[in-house]
Amino acid sequence: MNTGIKIPELREGTEISGESDYIVRMGDGTGTKRVKHKTLVGQMQKDMELSYEETMALLNEETEGNGNQNTESGEE
Repeated sequence: MNTGIKIPELREGTEISGESDYIVRMGDGTGTKRVKHKTLVGQMQKDMELSYEETMALLNEETEGNGNQNTESGEE
């Protein structure tokens, strides 16, 4: 459906309902598709999950970093 309105001319939404749909150009080369909000949110949550090893590495980095208060200027 083309109503002749350019995307920048559309009203801006401030909230996204669970029934929303998005137009997505798929990164796997399968073209442009419609994606439901719950699918997008679920995929983002899945992609952000860390494995046990990744979680431990992140926690170890934070623990080791707390003792050193280095700044970019080199001052302590």
